[in-house]
Amino acid sequence: MAWHSGNRASDLAWLERQAIAVYRTEPTALDDIASALRRLGALAGTAAKAEAAAAEWEGALARACRPGQRRRALVVLWEGPLMTYGGSHWINDLLARAGYDNVFAGVAR
Repeated sequence: MAWHSGNRASDLAWLERQAIAVYRTEPTALDDIASALRRLGALAGTAAKAEAAAAEWEGALARACRPGQRRRALVVLWEGPLMTYGGSHWINDLLARAGYDNVFAGVAR
């Protein structure tokens, strides 16, 4: 299993040249995680377990509380050099559900 943005393309290409199947995913929202669980379950032959896990994930998201007042946030991923998350990352969905707006959400990378 690999994320496009989290693995080197050369490493993934090497795995595929070795005839090792690579499932690629790139969740950009928390709901994407349930979809990925279902797809992985289908590929692994464990669809019923994957469906249960996906449903549990979706239920937890539905029960999450949201504060009434929105606040701006900066999430520091790395301090040297300073790195944060841009707009196409699932962390922005998490922040939004918790009542925060990422100050760098408008930046693609």
